[in-house]
Amino acid sequence: MIADEYGLCSLQEGMLFNHVSGERSGVDVQQIVVGYKEPVAAALLDQAWRLAVARHPALRTSFEWKRSSDPVQQVHDQVEINLVVREKCVDKAGLESFLRIDRARGFDLSTAPLMRLTLFEFGPKEYWLVWTIHHIVVDGRAFIQVLNDVETYYQKLRAGEAVEPEPGPAFQPYIAWTRGLDLSGADEFWARQFAGLAGPTPLLEDPEALAGADRGFERVELRLSELATQALRAAAKSCDVTLNTLVMAAWGIVLGRYGGEQEVVFGAAKTARSGSIAGADAVVGLFLHAVPVRMSLAPEAPVATVLEDLRSQWISLRRYEATPLGRIREASGFGQHSALFNSLVVFEKQSLQTAMTTLDERWKGREVEVHGQTQLPLTLSVYGDAGMQLLLGFDGRRFTQETAERLLGHMRQVFKSIATNPQQKLSEISLLTDAEQQQILVEWTNTRAEFPRDKCIHQLFEEQVARTPEAVALVGENESLSYAELNRRSNQLAHRLRELGVRPEVAVGLCVERSTAMIVALLAYPLLRTSRLTLDSETVMMMRSRAFFFIVVLLAVVRIAAHSYLDQVISVQQTAGLFFVLAFGMILRWRMSMFLEYRRLTAS
Repeated sequence: MIADEYGLCSLQEGMLFNHVSGERSGVDVQQIVVGYKEPVAAALLDQAWRLAVARHPALRTSFEWKRSSDPVQQVHDQVEINLVVREKCVDKAGLESFLRIDRARGFDLSTAPLMRLTLFEFGPKEYWLVWTIHHIVVDGRAFIQVLNDVETYYQKLRAGEAVEPEPGPAFQPYIAWTRGLDLSGADEFWARQFAGLAGPTPLLEDPEALAGADRGFERVELRLSELATQALRAAAKSCDVTLNTLVMAAWGIVLGRYGGEQEVVFGAAKTARSGSIAGADAVVGLFLHAVPVRMSLAPEAPVATVLEDLRSQWISLRRYEATPLGRIREASGFGQHSALFNSLVVFEKQSLQTAMTTLDERWKGREVEVHGQTQLPLTLSVYGDAGMQLLLGFDGRRFTQETAERLLGHMRQVFKSIATNPQQKLSEISLLTDAEQQQILVEWTNTRAEFPRDKCIHQLFEEQVARTPEAVALVGENESLSYAELNRRSNQLAHRLRELGVRPEVAVGLCVERSTAMIVALLAYPLLRTSRLTLDSETVMMMRSRAFFFIVVLLAVVRIAAHSYLDQVISVQQTAGLFFVLAFGMILRWRMSMFLEYRRLTAS
């Protein structure tokens, strides 16, 4: 029987759309895995879960969208839930396999409950509980509430106490509150947010992943040390921003560097419990919004300024954060079928493990993990524990695990750079890890190779010609030469220079642009045992212009001097004669200085 019926919040509408039109299973399915290092009474744990489901309306909710254009969620007064016990699970790898299969099963959103429970027995004192539930009815704060209730009921049942839980607070008042929000200026606000953008920030896909088989939705993990996390908190505090703002800024910087963009857009999860209905923290439901965040990444902008701008934008989003994503898409101008963003950042102040341990000491001896899958190619989940934890979920059809791990490594580098100096410019932040710097600056530049020290370059070249005459030796703009052809041309040039009188120890100038002809000439010099003076075209043009200027000035000086000292204007023929006498003397002096310089160089 239906106990209550009401509408959906904006994020629920988006998840329902994913369910109805989605091409992939497992989207928006959450799995909470609890590892017990103690004996577990399966029957009592099953009963405790039944009591929790009876208490919270969201756990007895289904959705109806076929009979009307406005979908609704329906709360059932009773639902059937069973804890399935599986004995002797092989190992943790078997559990991981089960999680993938179980997540892919998904749910029929029209049938309650939208959750299932499985208990694995690894041994007499090791059990693993898998709570699989659709994200459309719960958020991260709800996980804490439900797990705490189950634990309370379980311990009372073990003690032989009677348990009669009071009905939990309903989710319906929050839906009514969202329907009463004034979103009259939302279209204009979101149009300004997306002004000048043609579409969502593109992600560079991994060719290896595209060519491989469908590996499903995977994830990689990065944990920062407590010292590194403290440094990040200090940097955030110095800039008067939250750790969440700093994390979003780091993600935006990485996205911008990967795509070569100075404007990026990504999604961010925003909690809606604070400032909504009274007693929202005790309600099991979905109090979340997914909002687009735009970041400008001008290279000369200081990091502190970027953080301040991001904080201001985050505050300005509050009034319109409940705007349905479909309406935001229309305002963006991206197109009806375009995504608003391709990645999502989810920040939690603490992990579920830390939250449960804070509530009850018994959770210290247990392991708690959260597994999830979104519709997006990349989802970054960050938990602000003493040692911050980053989980990057990625679409295995588009990215490899190696690429995902590299991305998290670059996040670490951005964190490190910001913590070191929040006042530096964005252009000064390096994404390269120590290993990547070693690879680029040392390994890839280590081109040293052993070769015979008793042979000249032309002799080594001729040996290579004999080994691979038809192999390509040189590629230019308009042609490519084999070793045999390159050798033939260099020999031909050397013979021609001999015919022109070039002898050993005679310097020969070389003026040629970078081309195949330059390499031919360079190989011809050793054959003649001559030295070369290499000149580029700019140097030659400069010499020509200086020579012309020198001639004009010298002619003027000759005529002026003749007029001054001879007190008469000399003819053109007389001027030329005097000019050549002076010029010959200067050229002779220049040639002598060049010869002396050449002797000095050859002697050294």
